[in-house]
Amino acid sequence: MTNTGKINTAQRLSIISCGLPRALFARQTVGCLLWAAILLIQPFPSEQTAHATTPSTSPEFARYPDMTVGLSGDSTVTPDVPPSGATAINVSISTNFQGMLTADLTTGVVRVTNAHPAGIYSVTVHAEIRGVPSISTFKLIVQQGKSCAAGPGFTPTADGPGSNTPISVAVGDFNNDGKQDLAIGSDLSHSVSIQLGDGLGGFSRATEVILSDWPTSIAIGDFNNDGNQDFAATNFNSNSVSIRLGDGLGGFRATTSDVVVGDYPTSVAVGDFNNDGKQDLAAVCEFISGVAVRFGDGLGAFDGNTTVDVNGYSVSVAIGDFDRDGNQDLATASYSSNDVCIRFGDGSGGFRRTTNIDVGNTPVSIAIGDFNNDGKQDFATANYLSHNVSIRLGDGAGAFAALPVKQVVLRVNTAPEHNVGDSPRSVVIGDFNNDGNQDFATANQDGDSVSIRLGNGQGAFNDPANISTGDQPRSVAIGDFNSDGIQDFATVNYDNVSIHLGGCGAAISFSELPDKVYGEADFTVSATSSSGLSVSFQASGTCTVSGNMVHLTSAGKCTITALQGGDPYHESPAPVSHAFTIFKAVTTTSVVCADYARQYTGLPWEDCVARVTGPGLDDRLTVEFANNINAGQATASASLAGNANYLDSKSSSNFTINPAGQTITFGELPTKKLGDADFTVSARASSDLAVSFKASGNCTIAGTTVHLTDAGSCTITAFQAGDSNYYAAAPVKRTFSISAPAK
Repeated sequence: MTNTGKINTAQRLSIISCGLPRALFARQTVGCLLWAAILLIQPFPSEQTAHATTPSTSPEFARYPDMTVGLSGDSTVTPDVPPSGATAINVSISTNFQGMLTADLTTGVVRVTNAHPAGIYSVTVHAEIRGVPSISTFKLIVQQGKSCAAGPGFTPTADGPGSNTPISVAVGDFNNDGKQDLAIGSDLSHSVSIQLGDGLGGFSRATEVILSDWPTSIAIGDFNNDGNQDFAATNFNSNSVSIRLGDGLGGFRATTSDVVVGDYPTSVAVGDFNNDGKQDLAAVCEFISGVAVRFGDGLGAFDGNTTVDVNGYSVSVAIGDFDRDGNQDLATASYSSNDVCIRFGDGSGGFRRTTNIDVGNTPVSIAIGDFNNDGKQDFATANYLSHNVSIRLGDGAGAFAALPVKQVVLRVNTAPEHNVGDSPRSVVIGDFNNDGNQDFATANQDGDSVSIRLGNGQGAFNDPANISTGDQPRSVAIGDFNSDGIQDFATVNYDNVSIHLGGCGAAISFSELPDKVYGEADFTVSATSSSGLSVSFQASGTCTVSGNMVHLTSAGKCTITALQGGDPYHESPAPVSHAFTIFKAVTTTSVVCADYARQYTGLPWEDCVARVTGPGLDDRLTVEFANNINAGQATASASLAGNANYLDSKSSSNFTINPAGQTITFGELPTKKLGDADFTVSARASSDLAVSFKASGNCTIAGTTVHLTDAGSCTITAFQAGDSNYYAAAPVKRTFSISAPAK
C-alpha cells in the first residue's frame, strides 16, 4: 500500500476494519481482524533507562537516602545537597519497574509516581555538572501493602466524562502535587485530556492538549530532563508521535514538530536503547510490520530513522530486558501472525536476533511481568478474538514457554491461556491483593468489564472476577488514586471514564434496581463478587425473592440485599442492598352493552357488563344503571374505587331504549235500528293506554256512547295516539248498519 499522505475517515475505518467500516464500533466482531486491534493499544507505562554508559569512576554529586514507598504509591527523594550548576539530570532504573521517575534539575529531588511492582530497585541519578558527568545512587524499595486474605474488592466511583470517544489512558503526576493524574487520549477530538487527581479517587479536567491526529497510545516520560512529566502520543493517521512537554503545573507545550515514524503508529513506549541516559521512543507501526526507534537528545527532541522489523502486523509494544544483558529489548504483539516478536537490543540503539513466540488468537496488547517469581521477565498478551490472555514465562536467556507443569491447586488455572471477558483490548500487570504475586487485569470491549486474575506466584492464575465498567472499555491503567496502598484501576470507555478503587476483602457489585409497577412479571436480579463466588439474595418489604427471581407482592417498598458468605479462601464482603418503589398499578374499567335495538317493556334493561383490567388484574364489576326503564337515553356505569395495589378508574356507556309498538283490540259492532237507544263501545290498547273513538256516517259518539242519527250505516274508529314509551297504535274501524223503523 502506498501512503500518499493523510487518509480520510472512511478510508481509515476501512483500513483498520479489514474493509468493514463499521466494525470499529460494532458490539460484536465476526470474522475480520477488526483491529479492534485497532486503536486499542493499552498505553504501556513509561520505561526508564536500565543502564547508563557513565563510567563507574564518575564523581558522586550528592547523597540520596534509600526510600521505601507503598505499592503504586508516590513519594519524593531529596538529596543532601542540590546539583549546583547542573545542566542536565535524569534517572535510570531496571525495566522491571513500571512506575515513573523524574528528577528536578534545580533541587535534584527525585519524584516517584505509581511505583510498581513490589521489589527492591537500584536507582541511578545522572547529572551533568559543569560539563562533567556525575552520578548518585540509592535503593528504592517498593513495598506491598497489607495482604488481602479475602482477595481484592473494587468500588466504582461515579463514571466521569471522557473526551470525545476516549481510547487510551496513562497515569502520571503532571502538577507535581504527589497525587496521581490521568492522561486520556481521544481519537475523534485529536487531543489528550489531562485530568488532575485529588488523592481521594476523584479527578477534575484541567486542560485539553491538542494533537495532530488519533492518539491511540500515550507514554509518560521526562524528555527534556527538567523534572516535570511529559507525554508522547501516537498520531495514527499522520504517521507521527506528538511530544508535549509538561510545565509541572498540569500544563503542556508542544515541541517544534511531531516526530515522524512509520505508517499508522498504534503504540509507543519510552526507553533508553543506546544507553546514553536520554529517553528514547519506540513506536510500533501497524502496516510496516516494524517498530520505529527514535533517539532523544535530552532536550525534548528526537531524531534517527531506525526501523526494527518485527513479525506480522503489530499494534502493541513493550520494553524489557529478556536476556538480562543490561540492554533494553522490544516485544511486539502481532495480530496477523498470532505471536509475539522479541528483538534483542545491543545497547547502542540497534537490535539483533529475533524470537517469535506463539500466543492466542489476535493479540492486541502486551505487558511485561514476572509471574513465577524467578527474577526473569515474562509477558502476557490480551487476545481479542479468542477472549483470553496468553502467559509465557521467560528463561532469562530470551526464550519463552507456557507453564510446563499442570499444578493441582484449588481454583487455580494452570493452562497457558486464561479466559477473560469478551474481546480483551488491553492488559496490565498489578498486585491487586497485595500478596507479592503478580496479577493481571484486562479491559474487555464487548464484555463491558475488566477481568481480574490473581496470580499464585508460580505462573498460574485463579478464575476471573469480572467487574462491570462503562460501555466498551478500550484501555485500562492501574494506580493508587486514593493513596490507600491498594491498587486501583481506570478504564476509558466508549464515551466516559470509569474509576474503580481497590480494597481488601471481596466486594459485591450490585447495580441499582429500577422502580416497578404492581402486577409486573417476576424479574431476575444479578450481582457479582470480586472473589468470583456466587451471590445470594434476600428480600424485605413488599416482595419476595427465590434464587434470583423477585416477585412483587403488593405496592410499596421492596429491598433486595445481595450477600456472599465467603469460603475458606475468601472473607464475606459487606452486603449490598438496593431499595425500589413498587407503584400502584393503573387500571382500566370498561362497560360493554349488547349491540341490538331495545324497546320499552316496562322492565329495566340491564344487559351491560363491566370489567376492570390492569397488571395481574381482570375482574368483573357491578354495573350501575340510570334511566334504564322508560324509552330514551340510558346510562350504564362502573368504577373501581382503588385499593392498596391499584389506582381507581371508572367508565360508562350509553344505550337507547326505543318506544314500544301497540295494537288495539276492538270487536265487531252489531246491526242497529234507527231509534234504538244510545249504546257504548269499548276497545283495549295493548299498552293499556286509554283508547279514543270517533264516529262517521249516520251516528255520533261522545266518549264511548254512540247515538244513531238516521238509517244507513255508522263507522266507529278506535285509536290510541301513544306516549313517550309507545308509538301510536294503528286505528281500528268497525262499521255497522242502521235499519229504518218498521212502518
